[in-house]
Amino acid sequence: MPRTKYVKLKPADFEALLICSIRYSLGRRSYITGWVSDIIRAYRGLLSSNTVDVLIRDIVNAPSLGDESIDAKFWIDLKNKLEEVRREGHQKRVGISRD
Repeated sequence: MPRTKYVKLKPADFEALLICSIRYSLGRRSYITGWVSDIIRAYRGLLSSNTVDVLIRDIVNAPSLGDESIDAKFWIDLKNKLEEVRREGHQKRVGISRD
């Protein structure tokens, strides 16, 4: 059985990768929209308030959210979840240390 390998990232690098990922996948009609939105949703409690604001702004200002009946629902749900994080105003630091 192969061992799982992990990559250690600085929080700022992790957040930059998430921002790049959302910017790449916004507006696409592909499996990537669900995958990226699921990853961001899973780690949303670990993100800095600045990154949460950037992700929300990118979704709101996107020229397209992809297919209205398929892709858009992922982005709208993610925006709502990120807005909850912003309202709560806290960060869960499970699994990530801010170095």
